[in-house]
Amino acid sequence: LTGGAYLLCYLWSVSENSPHPVPLAELVPFLPVLVGLIAAPQQDDNVLQCARGALQQFVIQFNEQGTDADLDALVECGAVASIKPLLQMAEPKIKAVACAIVQFLALGSTAHVQTLIDGGLVPLLVDLVASGDSDADLKKRAAANIGSIVVRGSQQQIDYVVECGGIRPICDLLNGAEDDGEVLESILSALDDVLSVGRQKQAN
Repeated sequence: LTGGAYLLCYLWSVSENSPHPVPLAELVPFLPVLVGLIAAPQQDDNVLQCARGALQQFVIQFNEQGTDADLDALVECGAVASIKPLLQMAEPKIKAVACAIVQFLALGSTAHVQTLIDGGLVPLLVDLVASGDSDADLKKRAAANIGSIVVRGSQQQIDYVVECGGIRPICDLLNGAEDDGEVLESILSALDDVLSVGRQKQAN
């Protein structure tokens, strides 16, 4: 197990300036396996360390090279279901990795957004923002996830986020975002989408 996790860590840590030896889509099915290793009770420390390292390298590589086809592969291999236990773990770094994977999918198509909704992740993200135990950076990541789901989502998907209490976390992001134009723009875009859906419902 340690050797396998180490090999995945090596494959995903290839420099962005070098050709990747294996397409990301072919390695994506190993993501649920890594999550299973991390979530296993009383896991061997060496296995745990290698699995965490491989998962973090996956996030880095996906951020640099991920495509829509890789997002489809994430969905097809059941990786969305694997994100849930990561968000429920106590360790902030693991939750941050989970939020990064959610963000990949949230920035995809409405079909990708729907997989996050079907996987029951929106209530967990809302709880993560509302929790007094979450650090500020983690809350910001989770709130950004919710905002991205709203921006990319359909009217029905936005309604669902509102029903889950997802508007407050987006509004909370405004505090301290004055000096970050990109974050501020994304927040205002998300809120505009929510208001637009509200106006459409009133008009009907």
